[in-house]
Amino acid sequence: MYLTPTLIKALEQTPPEQRTGFVLPCRSRQSVYKRLEAACKQAKGECKGVHGLRHASGTRLKEDTGDLALVADHLRHNSMNTARGYAKADNRQLRRALLEW
Repeated sequence: MYLTPTLIKALEQTPPEQRTGFVLPCRSRQSVYKRLEAACKQAKGECKGVHGLRHASGTRLKEDTGDLALVADHLRHNSMNTARGYAKADNRQLRRALLEW
């Protein structure tokens, strides 16, 4: 699994006595959701759950790279069709491409 430099820096700031060997110190779905909800409140953002965060990650990666195969790999999908659901076509990008025709 690839960890971003920002995530690595945040993990390194975790005090040694709180490190569990996992990215998140909790194991249950409910605990993960509660931690995500608290982080969203702290950031003054709306919490749309772990799936929403995953979708946002796939969408942002598609927008930043334009590479659907990279999105599928990052989200660990076996099929490009599955990745398409997370990274919908960007209509602005389509319009720009068609202007060149």
